[in-house]
Amino acid sequence: MMKTTTIKNALMLTAGLAISSILTAQTKHLSFDSNTSRDENTETHAIHDRRTVSLPPLVKKHIEKHYHGYSSANWFIYESGIIGKFEIDGLRHTSLYGIDGSWKHTVIYYPYERISDKIKNIVKRRYPSYELRRGFEIHAKSARPRTVVHIENDTELKEVAIRGKYLIVLKSLQISTPPIAHRKN
Repeated sequence: MMKTTTIKNALMLTAGLAISSILTAQTKHLSFDSNTSRDENTETHAIHDRRTVSLPPLVKKHIEKHYHGYSSANWFIYESGIIGKFEIDGLRHTSLYGIDGSWKHTVIYYPYERISDKIKNIVKRRYPSYELRRGFEIHAKSARPRTVVHIENDTELKEVAIRGKYLIVLKSLQISTPPIAHRKN
């Protein structure tokens, strides 16, 4: 009986050590370097699968400088880069960073209610038979911000870029059935 209890305890200890080693290896892999120690300047963030990761310093610096006051941050780490999804003042943002932490671009999503009257008027003048549904801004390192909107009528959906007073159709899709009615509050 005593041998059985001792063997069970040894197996549980071995299993515990194995699980601990696996978790340490995962943490080391996600922290971008072989040193898993943390200092007070390193902030950890939850990523989509509930593990934690130390973001590169460039990401932290960019977020603090450009997106102060963000909330609901989720980070997605891939071999080729990092995607951050967060909110500021109720607007969804998605930022893309290189694996080294260098910022590539950010997309800000606007529901109909939050699109500026200036944009609404520009679209309405050019496409009076279309309903404006949503919009987004694309901010990139190497270009000026670009505004894109989605509009639709009974037969067509369009994605339109706005540059000053000019509108450029990026995509157009013919539809055979009327879209679901859009609720404006």
